[in-house]
Amino acid sequence: MNIPPGFIRTADYVRFKRGINHPDALEFLLNLLERCQINKACHLNLEDDLDLSLMMGLPDSIPAANVRELLIESRFAIKDYQNQPYRILLFEAQNAQLIAAWKNGMRGGRPSNTHGL
Repeated sequence: MNIPPGFIRTADYVRFKRGINHPDALEFLLNLLERCQINKACHLNLEDDLDLSLMMGLPDSIPAANVRELLIESRFAIKDYQNQPYRILLFEAQNAQLIAAWKNGMRGGRPSNTHGL
């Protein structure tokens, strides 16, 4: 999982952090990205409030519904009706090579070395 240098100073992250108003905002976001990596997918179901809270490690004082909207406002996620309910844009944008490796692995990965090299 990749996070670019300077990420915590981007307008999108600052918007997210201010909106969530909690010192562990980055940890919550990283927990979400970790779920993408564990599932090997950029699409996650964020509809259920309890699932979202558990996935991100949110305390009870932070409503999951507000966080879901904040993820969209901060351009970290988008509602994707054609596939799964939400596409995690932040993971997708920063981990293109990892995602490509997953897709290549599903097609059998690299061919085996048949020349003994």
